Amino acid sequence: MPDSAVVGTESTGERTPPGRHTLKLLVVPIVVLIVISNVGDALAPKLVESNPLLLIAMNARNRNLILVTNQLDAASYYVVATLRLLLSDPLFFLIGYWYGDTALTWMESRTKTYGSMLRQWERGFQRAA
Repeated sequence: MPDSAVVGTESTGERTPPGRHTLKLLVVPIVVLIVISNVGDALAPKLVESNPLLLIAMNARNRNLILVTNQLDAASYYVVATLRLLLSDPLFFLIGYWYGDTALTWMESRTKTYGSMLRQWERGFQRAA
């Protein structure tokens, strides 16, 4: 399949970000997960005792995982905690994949200091890869 037939690519092989609607479809679930995580933090003292599985489903931070370790069976503990921790990863990957270069260019145009610092980090990651 030629490069131009793949969604998000031009005939030159460069990735072009999808439209703003797609960005909203990626950002909204991330914001919802952040809100749920903050609610989990606020309710943590109550949920540790009453519903530890809900606590790690809402916010699987290490401190919460440690608090509920002895209250849950191993299967539910590991399945729920792993799924919660990995839930947002594909969303962040797609944002970086589709919008990473555009975001760096935007940051460079807005502030020279942070823009150049981000480009240095980018070069560092390329060397490390």
